Amino acid sequence: MKLRVLSDLVNFGKRIIKNPLKSAIITIGLTGILCGGCSYHYLDINANKISQPKNKEKWMDSIVYEDFYDIDFDALPTHKIEMPKPFKSLNKRIKLPKVTNQKKLEKIVFENAEKLSYDKTKIANLSIKDALNLCLNIVSETFEYFDVDNDEEFIKKYGEFLPIEEYMEIGNGDCNKYSDAFIATFRIIKKQNKNLNNVYVTYGDLGGMTKPHAWNSLLYFTENQIIITHIDPTRYDNHGSLEAKKGYHIPWDYLEFRARFFSKLKLYDKSYEYYEKLYSQPLYIIRRAQTLSKMAFVSSQLDDKQKMDKVRKRFSHLFTKEMTKEELDNLSSYHDNILYYSYKIEESKKNYKKAEQYKKELIELFPKSYWTRQFMKK
Repeated sequence: MKLRVLSDLVNFGKRIIKNPLKSAIITIGLTGILCGGCSYHYLDINANKISQPKNKEKWMDSIVYEDFYDIDFDALPTHKIEMPKPFKSLNKRIKLPKVTNQKKLEKIVFENAEKLSYDKTKIANLSIKDALNLCLNIVSETFEYFDVDNDEEFIKKYGEFLPIEEYMEIGNGDCNKYSDAFIATFRIIKKQNKNLNNVYVTYGDLGGMTKPHAWNSLLYFTENQIIITHIDPTRYDNHGSLEAKKGYHIPWDYLEFRARFFSKLKLYDKSYEYYEKLYSQPLYIIRRAQTLSKMAFVSSQLDDKQKMDKVRKRFSHLFTKEMTKEELDNLSSYHDNILYYSYKIEESKKNYKKAEQYKKELIELFPKSYWTRQFMKK
């Protein structure tokens, strides 16, 4: 696709309210804005700078989300920053694209970089922003969007579930392949450029929403912050905005964002804490059901029966006699998750009789549920 330069792009997601302090840090705002009984704690501007944490354990209070175009890349440190303990295995925790021929992948990346007039020497001296810009443009140079997972002719000719270097060589990819290719390309460029020491790239599920679409999240480590941003390479290459859209890619609510973020890092205690805060807000019933469904999963990961019992009790209280059939159906769509994770905890506690009760109830009430199908496979 045609080369696009980040500095020349219009920021489609610019906020209406501008921070009067140029150096002010964009933080996850704590101001709740009520709308129709729904609480949203917007990922918005806060003019107060985040202070240096007193110790390394304070890193959880120093996580901020910034829109990509609002990040002052020149202010980010390039010397190696020591990661907080939970992040030290970040590279191992991050799911990586399927690669079977690393040399072939590197050849494709550097050949496309050369087409954009970047050799290894030039790559080594790029700023953080320019290096990320190059990664995006290499992916854009490589791919034309194509539904490679579903097109029968493509699959017949090339096969399916290919390693990412094969899709890049073919030159076709869907959103998953764009996301994979951006991660794979970044990891190669990072080895050439020390300015990327504190930058990490993974998939959009790090704090992002669950959608039938794939994008990426970026993490930047500084001395006193962890900055997170989400970008969409597929839309960027197809005349859309690179910036993640709130309400689609990421939650409007900072409490939910953090809950999802910590859950993905398997810091389930912290995740549950933020879901608990979210649940305490004035929310629509369906939002409460969604939140409880997530809390049920986190409770099962913690193997915490007390938390699970609390989730189940809260869920039962959501049902009222005044509900319409549509409301009841919407609410019930989360019930199978509650039952399944209740089953998992009772099974782990070796309360097999109770576990079987939840399993039986799940199968009887939700014969078409994903969990029911899993049970039937066994």
